[in-house]
Amino acid sequence: MSPWIHLATFAAMLLLQVSILPGIGPAGVYPDLVLAWAVSAAILENNEKTALGVAACGGAIVDITVGRFIGLNIALFLTAAVVARRMLRAFMRPSLLLTVGVTGGFTIAVEMIRGVLWHSGFAAPGGLQQMLSVALTAGVLNALAAVPIYFIILRTVGLSSWEKP
Repeated sequence: MSPWIHLATFAAMLLLQVSILPGIGPAGVYPDLVLAWAVSAAILENNEKTALGVAACGGAIVDITVGRFIGLNIALFLTAAVVARRMLRAFMRPSLLLTVGVTGGFTIAVEMIRGVLWHSGFAAPGGLQQMLSVALTAGVLNALAAVPIYFIILRTVGLSSWEKP
C-alpha cells in the first residue's frame, strides 16, 4: 500500500477521532483510530520498513496535532509496530485475531502510560481505578475498531503476495 494512502487515512482517522468520536463515546472514552490503523498496517504490510514507517508517521501525526509530549506517541506507536511484527513471526501469517488482540492490548498499555504522564493518574483519589477503567474501555473500543480497519487494509493490500516477514 502506498505511504500516501496511509498518510491520507491517518489524517481522516485523526479528524474523525478528534471531532466526532468524543461526543459519542461512552463516558468520553473513544477508540484511538490512528493507533488501530498503525498496528493493523504493521501486521498486514509485507515490507517491514513500510510497516515501521507507517507507525512512526501515525505517532508523529498524533504528536503534532494533539500530543503533549513530542515524541511520546512516535515511541509508543513504533513499539506497538515492532511487537506486532515479532508476534506475527510466531503466527507465520496475518490474522484478524492477532490484529484485534495486539490493538486492544497496546491501547490499554498506551492509555495507562498517557494517564500516568498526562493526568498524574495515581495522584487523585480513585485515580488508579479510574485510569484503569478508561484504559480498559479504550482497549475494548479499539479492538472493535480494529476489525473494520483490518478488512479495509486487507482489501487494499491483500494476502496473496504476503510472505513471512
